[in-house]
Amino acid sequence: MKRPAPGRVACLAVTAESFAQAWSTVVALAPERIAIVCGERRITFGEFGARANALARSLHDDGLRPGDKVAIELVNSPEYLETFFATQLLGCVPVNVNYRYVEAELAYLFDNSDAAAVVYHDEFASTVASASAMRATQGPLARYQVHHFGAEHARGTALEAGVRDYEAASRSRCGRWPGPAPCRRPRATRSNVGARPRPCSLRAR
Repeated sequence: MKRPAPGRVACLAVTAESFAQAWSTVVALAPERIAIVCGERRITFGEFGARANALARSLHDDGLRPGDKVAIELVNSPEYLETFFATQLLGCVPVNVNYRYVEAELAYLFDNSDAAAVVYHDEFASTVASASAMRATQGPLARYQVHHFGAEHARGTALEAGVRDYEAASRSRCGRWPGPAPCRRPRATRSNVGARPRPCSLRAR
């Protein structure tokens, strides 16, 4: 299969009624426009699409397929939107996680949502590790850790064995997209969500 051109989003299992389809359209038509504003960070739609594509590739490499669940334990940040985008590109289901959950609550959510992957900020790493070990069902659970304060802060930080670095996974990668995948309408599943600090916005101008 031909690689997508830079800035283009290859939609594997995207329906017309998804955020991924809407965002992919803007990526194709106006990649230079600002998509995300979060504090001092500014991310264009082209960058947004490229990072979501790369993350979707990594999730696929970890065995995720349409209909699988991806737990998202992130505070408001560009990485939250990128993960949501990547999840829907694969036809997977984003599961919003209350980051205030303790280990037992998170393990229960992993089991009952049938999560196949979890993306989380590094301040939740110990909770995620404990919850993963406490699961009643020990199926594969791909873990992606986001460095909350960016790459400079994370430099030299060791990850637990088996945990993938989100930043590395969300960079553009060579390789082929699998496909075509069967289309399923992505659903958003959420747990009790608390207030989120540092407002972050997605916009199309």
